[in-house]
Amino acid sequence: MEPSLDSTLSPSGPPGIADRVRFDIVRSHYDLTPQPVWAGLAFSTLLAWAVVPSAGLHLAVGWLAFKWLFGSIRLVEGLRFRQDAQRRQRAEHWYARYFWLMVIDGSSWGAIGVMFVPSGTAALDGVLLCSVAGVAAAGLFTVIGSFRSSFVFLSLALLPSVGYHLGHGTHAGWLAGLGLLIYWGVLVFEAWRGEQVFTELIRLRHHNEWIADQHHGAMVLAEQSSAAKSRFLATVSHEVRTPLNGILGMAQLLQRSTLDAAQREQIDVVAQSARHLRTIIDDILDMARIESGRLHVEPSPFDLRATVHEVTAVLAPLAHDKSLAFDVAFDPGLAPAWLGDAARIRQVLHNLIGNAIKFTSRGAVRLAVAPAAQGLCFAVSDTGPGIPAEARRRIFEPFEQASQGTARPSAGTGLGLTIARQLARTMGGDVVCTATSDGGSTFVFELVAEPVIGGLGESRDGDPPPPGALAGARVLLVEDNPVNAIVALAMLERFGLHATQAINGEEALQRLSAEQFDLVLMDCQMPGLDGFETTRRWRAHEAATTDGTRVPIVAVTANAAAGDRERCLGAGMDDYLAKPFEMPDLQVVVHRHLGAERVSP
Repeated sequence: MEPSLDSTLSPSGPPGIADRVRFDIVRSHYDLTPQPVWAGLAFSTLLAWAVVPSAGLHLAVGWLAFKWLFGSIRLVEGLRFRQDAQRRQRAEHWYARYFWLMVIDGSSWGAIGVMFVPSGTAALDGVLLCSVAGVAAAGLFTVIGSFRSSFVFLSLALLPSVGYHLGHGTHAGWLAGLGLLIYWGVLVFEAWRGEQVFTELIRLRHHNEWIADQHHGAMVLAEQSSAAKSRFLATVSHEVRTPLNGILGMAQLLQRSTLDAAQREQIDVVAQSARHLRTIIDDILDMARIESGRLHVEPSPFDLRATVHEVTAVLAPLAHDKSLAFDVAFDPGLAPAWLGDAARIRQVLHNLIGNAIKFTSRGAVRLAVAPAAQGLCFAVSDTGPGIPAEARRRIFEPFEQASQGTARPSAGTGLGLTIARQLARTMGGDVVCTATSDGGSTFVFELVAEPVIGGLGESRDGDPPPPGALAGARVLLVEDNPVNAIVALAMLERFGLHATQAINGEEALQRLSAEQFDLVLMDCQMPGLDGFETTRRWRAHEAATTDGTRVPIVAVTANAAAGDRERCLGAGMDDYLAKPFEMPDLQVVVHRHLGAERVSP
């Protein structure tokens, strides 16, 4: 039966570790073989020369030839092992070959104690005895990873001398024999302990490598899963936003037409439902950005009162519709301009104020703006049903709603406050909830911001133009969706603009080359030539002309995932408007790029 590696190497831990440990032990045997073999051959030559006078030439040369023969075989075996491409799979086979050659080699060293002793010279006998002991100790280090191999080698090398000296019957023989036996026991114990340490070190190394591989695999899988989720959300968002833009756009146009009371109420419900669906989509995309670590802030100087007014102007009518008092108070010591991310501030305020109005049936909603230790503090208070103390922390968790255990009605996705808090923390602050003395709630939003010394300066747009100053301005709408085209064209006409449609990128380039336009509203996802490539080609055409004219191009797209705005600007577009949009949103874009500050629809 072929010898195998020790039972202590039985499979344990993660799969494959035991096999790796076995192979490393076998490889260590062969890697450590050449130097001891060459040293042993040199030393055996010296010993053979020393014992010639006492043992005779034939016995000494015969033993030396035997040593050189099997030493050469061991060297050749080591070379063959390193050249074997299948050596990892054949570890047990190579161990068996090593074991039997080691048995023969150990026996040849053990033969010294019976072949060449007594030599007739006490000094030479002492040298031979020390040689056997030294060879046993040196050989132990080459097989330290296998106790079985070590035990056999030590026994073959030392026990023949032990037996010879004990059997000699003299006092010196007993002393030498017992000394060698104790020495053998010490080396056997060290071989056992060395195997434990050596094997455990190898096992730990491979276990750590396995953990690292598992961690890397989990990271790759997580990245792939995150990328797949992002692609899925981006696709779903785009496909939902496109028809939603038609619904919300048509609702806004109908709201501005002549309707009776019942019709106006019905179309208001449609518009409100479309806005609610848009909010849900935006919340889901923001949560995806938070989870992927792509939620960023972009500080820039902004007008504090104007930023707050943009939010309150939209939400104040909702409060008035519910007969709620709505009040905004600014601390008189506030600087007019600050350095921060105005868009993210508006997003948090819109969420907090919108929640306060939604969950308050009577009384008032109040926003107080004041300086904070490191920036700004916004406190949104309401006279609603309030939130119990045990629920105030839970409401900031994803998909949690205040209706669970409170008097507040359930609405929305339960992501708004989670996103608001994460945005605040990204801006260096936080959002916390406290109770008010009258039973309502107060949400305090703080952020790190710096006042802008000297304010924002004069507006680059100068004084507002007189009414009708933009009448006749030409806008090219590049849109392949018929419903969205109808909505956008109708809105642009209400702004007093002359709008023309192109249904794809090729037609857009043809019209831009043949006609003069003041503004281009560019869809991004179109069959054939998309909006990105269309923009790049037109910018290249403008760069090649000598008059230096540049037509403003605004992306009007349902792509609203992380990085979409940057991608549009990187393609050469000047601005970005996500679908579905409100009429005032489109109006702001028109103002910004046609040089006007107000156009009445």
